[in-house]
Amino acid sequence: WARRCVYETGTDILHDIFTGDTISYENCVLGDNKYIWSNELIYYVEKYNAELPDEFIKHILKARC
Repeated sequence: WARRCVYETGTDILHDIFTGDTISYENCVLGDNKYIWSNELIYYVEKYNAELPDEFIKHILKARC
């Protein structure tokens, strides 16, 4: 779900803030008319199990894009 709601994409080299490794060459701004996030957020959730606010989690579990 978090990858389906694309607002804008651009070419940008993104780096992991912990390792300096290249994450992506495409920066995507995503959203669903309530929240906006980038593909960097998805990366940190998947790689480091970053915690998201409960309100956001409840919203995305109910959302349809």
